[in-house]
Amino acid sequence: MRTGGPVDILVDVGSISDLNILMRELNWESTRYLILGRGSNVLIPDNGIRGIVIRLEGEFTQLLSDGDILYAGAGARISNLVSYAIRRGYSGYERLAGIPGAVGGAVIMNAGAHGAEISDNVISVETFTREGLRAYSKEECQFEYRTSNLQGQIVLRAIFKCEAGDTNKMRGTRSEILAKRNASQPVQWPNSGSIFKNPKSGYAAKYLEEAGLKGYKVGGAEISNKHANFIINTGSARTQDVIELIKHARRTVSDKYGVLLEPEVKYLGSKGEIVEGEV
Repeated sequence: MRTGGPVDILVDVGSISDLNILMRELNWESTRYLILGRGSNVLIPDNGIRGIVIRLEGEFTQLLSDGDILYAGAGARISNLVSYAIRRGYSGYERLAGIPGAVGGAVIMNAGAHGAEISDNVISVETFTREGLRAYSKEECQFEYRTSNLQGQIVLRAIFKCEAGDTNKMRGTRSEILAKRNASQPVQWPNSGSIFKNPKSGYAAKYLEEAGLKGYKVGGAEISNKHANFIINTGSARTQDVIELIKHARRTVSDKYGVLLEPEVKYLGSKGEIVEGEV
């Protein structure tokens, strides 16, 4: 979304040993640090974050395969995961094309699109704890629509299953998905992807469009005329503009249809904590 203020300290960590040293220095006090991926699904407060923001780089961005197993570091971009899988003829990843962000955040929120979710191919997820590494089986992750049991965990790596597929067909599927995305979504503007989860009763975008919210603006934030479930930064948006726009959209849809839309985007507080109920 490209809104929000600066962080006090930004640390790029490239290995488990470096992460271990840093976390011991921080005494694992959750109020002192935030693990941030690509930031594609979070709203940073306008006054920034007071504390340390940690990004997983180096070995955490690696993609490796061994037989029918694919290892993806939490810092690897989803776009790179899709390309890697297609090059090696692994099917089931091409429908994730166009999803922004990195593997870690995508696994935590069980990101998905076009009838696929990242959890479809997950075998297990490795996390980092005070006691050391811990592996969660797919069942232990408790994947559901846009959520999992990994909230609040430091995800280091996801292990995926691989099944052989037709590389040309997968490339074609990816191209079709990206073309459709470019035609239907405001990709030329800064945005955070889908703002609301789809309710059980239908599609969030349909409710928002039928409520007449396309083009509605608060400050520099605007509900896209191209896709109603996207809020775009027209150039001068503040995070507070986005929050007020989300609140207005929720109230409008609730008043008209009795449906309370649940935000997919997360709002962070001044210490990097997820603020519940803010939007």
